[in-house]
Amino acid sequence: NIATLMGLLGTVMGLIAAFTAIGAAEGGSKADLLSSSISVAMNTTAFGLICAIPLLVAHTLLMSKTQKVVGLLEVASLKSANTFAPLLNRKTSVNESENVSLMEQA
Repeated sequence: NIATLMGLLGTVMGLIAAFTAIGAAEGGSKADLLSSSISVAMNTTAFGLICAIPLLVAHTLLMSKTQKVVGLLEVASLKSANTFAPLLNRKTSVNESENVSLMEQA
């Protein structure tokens, strides 16, 4: 996204330079200044897109792989939680019965 925005910034700067050149130049030099400014604008746009497109593809691929890993980790954590749930419930019920007997003694 930053590369695209940098290309857009270069385009805007090139067009500003082009319009400034048109306003300040005399006669035949206007065309030369205008074409060089527009060339700068188009080159920065192309460079921004050349950088942004492969980076967006790489980002998309990395995000999809990351989502797969996160999904696998969630499944593994749920399986382990289900495996240990009976042990945790039994321990909780023992603690609750101890608390009840302590309250009865008081």
